[in-house]
Amino acid sequence: GEGERVRIRLFSERAGFDEYAARHAPMHVGYKGYATTEEIVAVMPDSSDEAVGLLMHEICHTLLHRAIPRPPPWFNEGLACYYSTYRRRLGLLRFGQMHEGRLMAFRKAIRAKEHLKLGDLIRLTPQEFYRAQPHGGPTAQAESLAYTESWALVYFLLNAPGKEYRGKFGQYFERLRAGEDSVAALEKVYGPDLGKLEREWVNYFWNW
Repeated sequence: GEGERVRIRLFSERAGFDEYAARHAPMHVGYKGYATTEEIVAVMPDSSDEAVGLLMHEICHTLLHRAIPRPPPWFNEGLACYYSTYRRRLGLLRFGQMHEGRLMAFRKAIRAKEHLKLGDLIRLTPQEFYRAQPHGGPTAQAESLAYTESWALVYFLLNAPGKEYRGKFGQYFERLRAGEDSVAALEKVYGPDLGKLEREWVNYFWNW
Protein backbone atom coordinates (compact mmCIF):
# COMPACT_ATOMS: atom_id res chain seq x y z
CA GLY A 1 0.00 0.00 0.00
CA GLU A 2 0.92 3.68 -0.21
CA GLY A 3 1.92 3.80 3.45
CA GLU A 4 4.47 1.02 2.96
CA ARG A 5 6.53 2.79 0.32
CA VAL A 6 10.00 4.11 1.09
CA ARG A 7 11.62 6.95 -0.84
CA ILE A 8 15.31 6.49 -1.63
CA ARG A 9 17.13 9.72 -2.43
CA LEU A 10 20.75 9.37 -3.59
CA PHE A 11 23.29 12.15 -4.09
CA SER A 12 26.42 11.88 -6.21
CA GLU A 13 28.22 14.45 -4.06
CA ARG A 14 28.41 15.25 -0.35
CA ALA A 15 27.44 18.92 -0.87
CA GLY A 16 24.00 18.04 -2.19
CA PHE A 17 23.43 15.62 0.67
CA ASP A 18 24.47 18.21 3.27
CA GLU A 19 22.13 20.81 1.82
CA TYR A 20 19.18 18.41 1.76
CA ALA A 21 19.91 17.00 5.22
CA ALA A 22 20.10 20.49 6.73
CA ARG A 23 16.48 21.05 5.67
CA HIS A 24 14.93 17.62 6.11
CA ALA A 25 16.98 15.35 8.35
CA PRO A 26 16.09 14.28 11.88
CA MET A 27 18.41 15.15 14.75
CA HIS A 28 20.97 12.38 14.21
CA VAL A 29 22.56 12.32 10.76
CA GLY A 30 25.32 9.97 9.68
CA TYR A 31 28.43 11.05 7.83
CA LYS A 32 26.99 10.23 4.41
CA GLY A 33 23.47 9.03 5.05
CA TYR A 34 20.43 8.82 7.27
CA ALA A 35 17.14 6.98 7.32
CA THR A 36 13.62 7.44 8.62
CA THR A 37 10.68 5.05 8.33
CA GLU A 38 9.63 6.85 5.12
CA GLU A 39 12.88 7.92 3.49
CA ILE A 40 16.49 6.82 2.93
CA VAL A 41 18.99 9.51 1.97
CA ALA A 42 22.62 8.79 1.13
CA VAL A 43 25.68 9.87 -0.80
CA MET A 44 26.31 7.26 -3.49
CA PRO A 45 28.80 8.48 -6.08
CA ASP A 46 29.37 5.01 -7.53
CA SER A 47 28.65 1.31 -7.02
CA SER A 48 31.74 0.60 -4.93
CA ASP A 49 31.52 -1.74 -1.96
CA GLU A 50 31.72 1.23 0.40
CA ALA A 51 28.86 3.07 -1.32
CA VAL A 52 26.62 -0.01 -1.53
CA GLY A 53 27.46 -0.86 2.08
CA LEU A 54 26.32 2.58 3.21
CA LEU A 55 23.03 2.17 1.35
CA MET A 56 22.49 -1.27 2.91
CA HIS A 57 23.21 0.26 6.34
CA GLU A 58 20.49 2.88 5.91
CA ILE A 59 17.99 0.41 4.41
CA CYS A 60 18.48 -1.78 7.48
CA HIS A 61 17.68 1.18 9.75
CA THR A 62 14.42 1.85 7.92
CA LEU A 63 13.29 -1.78 7.97
CA LEU A 64 14.23 -2.20 11.63
CA HIS A 65 12.43 0.96 12.75
CA ARG A 66 9.30 -0.17 10.94
CA ALA A 67 9.35 -3.39 12.97
CA ILE A 68 10.65 -1.96 16.27
CA PRO A 69 9.93 1.76 16.73
CA ARG A 70 12.55 2.30 19.45
CA PRO A 71 15.27 -0.36 19.20
CA PRO A 72 18.17 -0.06 21.65
CA PRO A 73 21.01 1.84 19.93
CA TRP A 74 23.48 -1.07 20.11
CA PHE A 75 20.97 -3.28 18.29
CA ASN A 76 19.99 -0.57 15.82
CA GLU A 77 23.55 0.33 14.79
CA GLY A 78 25.04 -3.13 15.27
CA LEU A 79 22.55 -4.76 12.93
CA ALA A 80 22.95 -2.00 10.33
CA CYS A 81 26.74 -2.35 10.47
CA TYR A 82 26.41 -6.13 10.17
CA TYR A 83 24.35 -5.91 6.99
CA SER A 84 26.57 -3.23 5.47
CA THR A 85 29.47 -5.69 5.42
CA TYR A 86 29.15 -8.07 2.48
CA ARG A 87 30.97 -9.73 -0.38
CA ARG A 88 29.91 -10.35 -3.95
CA ARG A 89 29.79 -13.94 -5.13
CA LEU A 90 28.29 -15.26 -8.35
CA GLY A 91 26.26 -12.10 -8.79
CA LEU A 92 24.86 -12.23 -5.26
CA LEU A 93 25.58 -10.17 -2.16
CA ARG A 94 26.42 -12.25 0.91
CA PHE A 95 25.88 -10.17 4.03
CA GLY A 96 27.38 -10.38 7.49
CA GLN A 97 31.04 -10.73 6.58
CA MET A 98 33.87 -10.25 9.06
CA HIS A 99 35.04 -6.62 9.11
CA GLU A 100 38.80 -6.62 9.65
CA GLY A 101 38.96 -2.97 10.69
CA ARG A 102 36.36 -3.39 13.41
CA LEU A 103 37.88 -6.69 14.50
CA MET A 104 41.27 -5.03 14.99
CA ALA A 105 39.74 -2.01 16.75
CA PHE A 106 37.82 -4.23 19.18
CA ARG A 107 40.84 -6.38 19.92
CA LYS A 108 42.96 -3.27 20.48
CA ALA A 109 40.40 -1.97 23.00
CA ILE A 110 40.30 -5.34 24.75
CA ARG A 111 44.09 -5.44 24.98
CA ALA A 112 44.17 -1.94 26.48
CA LYS A 113 41.22 -2.78 28.77
CA GLU A 114 39.36 0.16 27.31
CA HIS A 115 36.41 -1.66 25.77
CA LEU A 116 32.89 -0.91 26.91
CA LYS A 117 31.57 -3.54 29.25
CA LEU A 118 28.59 -5.46 27.92
CA GLY A 119 26.33 -4.22 30.71
CA ASP A 120 27.23 -0.62 29.86
CA LEU A 121 26.92 -1.03 26.09
CA ILE A 122 23.42 -2.51 26.17
CA ARG A 123 22.19 0.21 28.54
CA LEU A 124 23.43 3.22 26.56
CA THR A 125 20.64 5.64 25.70
CA PRO A 126 20.55 7.07 22.17
CA GLN A 127 21.88 10.37 23.53
CA GLU A 128 24.81 8.63 25.23
CA PHE A 129 25.49 6.36 22.28
CA TYR A 130 25.65 9.07 19.63
CA ARG A 131 27.43 11.56 21.87
CA ALA A 132 30.45 9.24 21.78
CA GLN A 133 30.54 9.33 17.99
CA PRO A 134 33.16 11.55 16.30
CA HIS A 135 31.66 14.78 14.96
CA GLY A 136 29.98 14.25 11.62
CA GLY A 137 29.08 10.61 12.16
CA PRO A 138 31.02 7.41 11.46
CA THR A 139 33.43 7.19 8.56
CA ALA A 140 35.75 4.46 7.39
CA GLN A 141 38.53 6.17 9.36
CA ALA A 142 36.72 7.28 12.49
CA GLU A 143 34.14 5.24 14.31
CA SER A 144 33.27 5.29 17.97
CA LEU A 145 33.91 2.22 20.08
CA ALA A 146 30.17 2.01 20.70
CA TYR A 147 29.58 1.41 16.97
CA THR A 148 32.43 -1.09 16.77
CA GLU A 149 31.27 -3.07 19.78
CA SER A 150 27.64 -3.00 18.66
CA TRP A 151 28.67 -4.60 15.38
CA ALA A 152 30.80 -7.11 17.31
CA LEU A 153 27.95 -8.06 19.63
CA VAL A 154 25.49 -8.59 16.78
CA TYR A 155 28.10 -10.58 14.83
CA PHE A 156 28.75 -12.77 17.86
CA LEU A 157 25.09 -13.43 18.63
CA LEU A 158 24.42 -14.40 15.01
CA ASN A 159 27.55 -16.51 14.46
CA ALA A 160 28.73 -17.92 17.79
CA PRO A 161 28.78 -21.72 17.93
CA GLY A 162 26.82 -23.64 20.51
CA LYS A 163 23.16 -24.31 21.20
CA GLU A 164 22.98 -21.47 23.72
CA TYR A 165 23.26 -19.02 20.80
CA ARG A 166 22.04 -20.81 17.70
CA GLY A 167 18.64 -19.57 16.57
CA LYS A 168 18.11 -17.26 19.52
CA PHE A 169 18.68 -13.93 17.78
CA GLY A 170 15.24 -14.18 16.21
CA GLN A 171 13.72 -14.79 19.63
CA TYR A 172 15.35 -11.62 20.93
CA PHE A 173 14.11 -9.68 17.90
CA GLU A 174 10.54 -10.82 18.51
CA ARG A 175 10.68 -9.82 22.18
CA LEU A 176 11.83 -6.34 21.19
CA ARG A 177 9.08 -6.23 18.60
CA ALA A 178 6.57 -7.07 21.32
CA GLY A 179 7.77 -4.07 23.33
CA GLU A 180 9.79 -5.82 26.03
CA ASP A 181 12.59 -4.02 27.84
CA SER A 182 15.74 -4.64 25.80
CA VAL A 183 17.99 -5.66 28.71
CA ALA A 184 15.38 -7.90 30.33
CA ALA A 185 14.70 -9.53 26.96
CA LEU A 186 18.42 -10.19 26.45
CA GLU A 187 18.61 -11.91 29.84
CA LYS A 188 15.52 -14.01 29.12
CA VAL A 189 16.85 -15.22 25.77
CA TYR A 190 20.56 -15.64 26.52
CA GLY A 191 20.46 -16.18 30.27
CA PRO A 192 20.71 -13.88 33.30
CA ASP A 193 24.50 -14.21 33.62
CA LEU A 194 25.65 -11.26 31.51
CA GLY A 195 29.18 -11.74 32.84
CA LYS A 196 29.34 -15.16 31.18
CA LEU A 197 27.93 -13.72 27.96
CA GLU A 198 30.54 -10.95 28.01
CA ARG A 199 33.43 -13.36 28.56
CA GLU A 200 32.37 -15.57 25.67
CA TRP A 201 31.81 -12.54 23.43
CA VAL A 202 35.24 -11.05 24.19
CA ASN A 203 37.02 -14.42 23.87
CA TYR A 204 35.32 -15.09 20.54
CA PHE A 205 36.98 -12.04 18.98
CA TRP A 206 40.22 -12.25 20.92
CA ASN A 207 40.79 -15.77 19.59
CA TRP A 208 39.61 -15.04 16.04
